[in-house]
Amino acid sequence: MLNSPGGSVTDALAMGRLIREKRFATEVGAGKYCVSSCPLVFAGGVDRRAAEKATIGVHQMTVMRSASNGPPRDEMSVAQNISARCQRYLGDMGVSLQVWVHAMETPHDRLFVFKTDELKSLNLVTAAAGAPVNSPKTLPNHPGERRDP
Repeated sequence: MLNSPGGSVTDALAMGRLIREKRFATEVGAGKYCVSSCPLVFAGGVDRRAAEKATIGVHQMTVMRSASNGPPRDEMSVAQNISARCQRYLGDMGVSLQVWVHAMETPHDRLFVFKTDELKSLNLVTAAAGAPVNSPKTLPNHPGERRDP
């Protein structure tokens, strides 16, 4: 059950891949929220459920400057690399890349909140909230999902 304002995109990608590797389901309950980088974690679920009153939203990422006195970074290059990693990840999870388009079109100080029908049409949600979780033998096939032989 997720309820998060987001955080590090890199950490969200790692958590989402771990969730997929472990074949866990993800869910956002009624009155709960999953915003900013949290939908990347949510996308890792083999089964992804959101209650009707759940809030799932995205926006542009912000590249934070390092406090260290290390060599200067090209923030644009860093942002583009992270963006490419997010797109590859969403594709691997079977989620429409339109999710990422909404994120990149929404300023970092605003939030694009998905409507229930959008969550389903973009394949961000794969099952109705409260629906039983599929057993490992009946998992749905998601494009890019690796399965052990």
